[in-house]
Amino acid sequence: MATEEEKKIAKFMGFTYVVYPAGKEFIGVFGNSTLANIPLHVYENGNVYDNFMYPKYDTSIDALLPVLEKIETSKYVDELTITYCSVYGHTATITRALKAFPIHLNVVGKSKHDVIFKLVIEYIDWYNEL
Repeated sequence: MATEEEKKIAKFMGFTYVVYPAGKEFIGVFGNSTLANIPLHVYENGNVYDNFMYPKYDTSIDALLPVLEKIETSKYVDELTITYCSVYGHTATITRALKAFPIHLNVVGKSKHDVIFKLVIEYIDWYNEL
């Protein structure tokens, strides 16, 4: 099953999340051939069918990179940094100096993927409150 975070990211990216009556889940852009290479997953009764896959945001940094790029190039972000410190581990920060839409998000994680995933979720939560 897709997590709530994955559903949130999918919606932010313009994807559609669908649950069919048979219990199958789809996350993807339907009817858009330009995004046909985005993998989709179909779940049915806990079984995964490999002919469909969805972006595995919670486990794949490759799936998160387009999301990170969308955030990084948005008009609300002045600076996005991802760093590693031997004391704190991986950290990621987004800042925006303008008073109209102030933002300062800072997250710490165990790995680069973990910190990017957390930052993406924090940003989407902030963005959805605009």
